[in-house]
Amino acid sequence: MESTGSPQLNGGQLDGEKEAGNKLEEIKAMAIPMIRRLTGTVSIMKPWKEFFTFTRPRSSGEMSQRISKNLFYYQGNYGVCAVVLLLLWVLTTPSALFLCLLLVASWVAFLNKNSDPNWNPQIGGVPLNRTQRMLAMTVVSGALVLVLAGGLIVTVLCLSGILAVAHATFNSGAGKFEELAEEDLPLNAFKMKIRRQKSHRKVMRFYQTAFGFQEPYRALIDGTFIDAALKSKVHIKEQLPKLLGGRTTPVVTECVYQELRDLGADFSGSAIIARGYYRLKCGHTKGECSAADCITKQLASNNPKQYLVCTQDKALRERVRRVPGAGLIILHGGQVPIIEQPSEASMRVAAKQENEKQAVQSWEKSKLPILRQEEAKAEAMAGDARETSKKKRRGPRAPNPLSCKKRKVQAPAGEEDNTQEQTTTTKQKRTRSRRRRQGGGDDKQEAPSAATADAAES
Repeated sequence: MESTGSPQLNGGQLDGEKEAGNKLEEIKAMAIPMIRRLTGTVSIMKPWKEFFTFTRPRSSGEMSQRISKNLFYYQGNYGVCAVVLLLLWVLTTPSALFLCLLLVASWVAFLNKNSDPNWNPQIGGVPLNRTQRMLAMTVVSGALVLVLAGGLIVTVLCLSGILAVAHATFNSGAGKFEELAEEDLPLNAFKMKIRRQKSHRKVMRFYQTAFGFQEPYRALIDGTFIDAALKSKVHIKEQLPKLLGGRTTPVVTECVYQELRDLGADFSGSAIIARGYYRLKCGHTKGECSAADCITKQLASNNPKQYLVCTQDKALRERVRRVPGAGLIILHGGQVPIIEQPSEASMRVAAKQENEKQAVQSWEKSKLPILRQEEAKAEAMAGDARETSKKKRRGPRAPNPLSCKKRKVQAPAGEEDNTQEQTTTTKQKRTRSRRRRQGGGDDKQEAPSAATADAAES
């Protein structure tokens, strides 16, 4: 594996080199995660006699309750049934059987070729390392399966889902639902998971803001954490990026790896897992210091390399909590990885840094006398301007002439009579109208005007 090119880390370097090992150990390291998952699925299986006990639900509410609880309660049994259906489909379908044999033969040949150090394939002139070749082979295999058997696989999965829902509807659970704690129910477990994720994001934002943590995060792991994760079937490389919300580099020191090897056959699985992590060359000779002391020395001077320590050792936890800026990851209950809340030492340092940011800086203090002089001068000029300025005189207040109605001009008495007579005369004028001819005669009769009629009446 290629070097990460990281700087010197307290006398060591994060070079990511692995010791050369035989193929048997490599196969063990690859098979351990799959074996853990398989044994984990088998361990949560319920008795098959109970699994095949059916009763009819009395109401729709009971039916929905059965579905939500049975899908969680019998998840191991459902997984085994899905695998059995898939195997039956492979054995009864010649094309699927041929595809499986082809993939197995291709992977065997690829693994043999991939272990050859002289094999350096290139894509577009860019050489591929071992990890990239493995990833490319996985992508090609997945694409081949989807193209040749994607429809049948989807059909089998859909059929398995339909059968699981039907079984969950008509299985009473044999009265075992009382064994499930509230936090074990699917909805409550989902809510707790959401709360944990929010808490983890908040803690990581604190370390990013206060101590400058950034990706890829460095998780310094000791032997107790690796052993507990192996027993609890927790895949560290998969869970740490999900836990921290970003790319993470698992790191072990030479002292930690040597300690696991010295513990014998009981910890051989943990030693194989630690062998796959990046190795920190701490510079300590064998037996010079314990693994806990080695990890503590890597955190010297307030954790300058921004390590997140993963440990189950209570004494080492207390040491880590006393170091400002050192994150701590544990397995809660030995099963669930969580990030501890920042320690008191980290909170004190973060509060001190925040107060220093809000305090007056030295360059600001040097500018204070000049600013005060400028403020005093501005106040004096403003006072002089107020004294010299004259008040604007206001005239007599009156209504707005544009919004007032004009006054009427009163005429003399004589003129009023003449005006009245003229108005009367004007009112007596009428328009002159003519009658139309009646019966087509030639005689024309003019209608008397209104003025003539009025004169006759008078």
